[in-house]
Amino acid sequence: MRRRPPVTVVAFIALLAILLLIILLSGGPQPVWFVGCAIIGGVCVGLYLGLRSVWLGSIAFLSVNLLTAPFAQAWGAVVSTIALLTLLVLPPTRRYFRPSADANRRPSRGGRVARMTAVVVAGVLLGVLATALLFSPDPIAGDLDQARSDRPGLRVLLIGNALVSDNSMPSMVRQLEAGSAGSDPIFVVRYARRGSKLSDVVDDDKLTDLLAEVRWNVVVLQEHSQVIARNADRETFAAATDLERLARGAGATTLLLSNPGYAQGDRDLSDRDTRAAMQARIGEGGAQLAARLTARVAPVGQAWEDALSSQPGLDLWQSDGIRPNRAGSYLTACVLYATLTGEDPTASSYTGGLDAAQAQAAGGRVECGARERGRSVARPEQARSLLALRDSDDNVLVLDLAAIRLGAVGVGQDGGMLAV
Repeated sequence: MRRRPPVTVVAFIALLAILLLIILLSGGPQPVWFVGCAIIGGVCVGLYLGLRSVWLGSIAFLSVNLLTAPFAQAWGAVVSTIALLTLLVLPPTRRYFRPSADANRRPSRGGRVARMTAVVVAGVLLGVLATALLFSPDPIAGDLDQARSDRPGLRVLLIGNALVSDNSMPSMVRQLEAGSAGSDPIFVVRYARRGSKLSDVVDDDKLTDLLAEVRWNVVVLQEHSQVIARNADRETFAAATDLERLARGAGATTLLLSNPGYAQGDRDLSDRDTRAAMQARIGEGGAQLAARLTARVAPVGQAWEDALSSQPGLDLWQSDGIRPNRAGSYLTACVLYATLTGEDPTASSYTGGLDAAQAQAAGGRVECGARERGRSVARPEQARSLLALRDSDDNVLVLDLAAIRLGAVGVGQDGGMLAV
């Protein structure tokens, strides 16, 4: 009769599952995570079944990680590895995997093969299941019914990843319009998967159908931050070119959304990378891509950088330093709204669910859009928009959106796109 695993083994499996879940949710859908799910799933099954070879292999792997992690200054990984390694070497675990002195209790060769096969099969199945559960949500969300309807309004499709989907950012753009007096309706739909690149979706039949079934005015392309920051390789150019062609086929104008950098820079590229350096690379890559497509740019990254340069303590990211928190999404929505419409986002009554002091208008000068004969016209003499955001220390930053030179875009009488 097989012994039950001790609490230390169960705790190891539970902790490993929690750490894997955190990595998956923060890293997004990447092929390497499927492999990771399969391997870790197999390890968990092997440990539960009491396979000594799996136990020894896990100790060796964690020991190597513990030796190398400090050089990468990955202190979170060091703490996690120490906790996992400790659970594997505690006395109850060692006793569980100690070879039995009773030869009759040892499994036959066929039994060992069956157990190892079970480990491999279970690992693959767990990898498939974890990947499907975490990354299978429908990428389409937003005002799809309104976009399909005959109602007049600006129809905008956002193609990207967490930057355009987290905190219901598309809804923020629409609600900025709803809170503005006299502005035309905006119907915003997003096609986004966490961690997705443009090359991941360019051949997606679901996206192709979505582009064809609605007469879009604007298709916004948002590339993965790490991809666009690494010199916007040929893969990005090819995917964006194909998507722009599909957008033109749908009667839409293409707009590039310039990403903000990560809070600590791209640490996968270099341990010494910084936010400012990553932002500069994103700006350069985005400019190259915009020139290739002859597309306009929504300068979200520049807005973030201006805000953080003015007040370094401003908190715009979630705890992972990669994805936007609600304030970050609200700032993104404000810049996108102003770029799409040429109108003042801070004149809207919508504040993104934030404190009223976090979104307000003040006097000055900006290029704002004014509706005239069915089109949008820039009027530099209008008041400047100042966006106020409150940081975690209750300090208020006033960000000048005028410095970003927001263009004006509107809808013509025939529903087509007009740019000023």
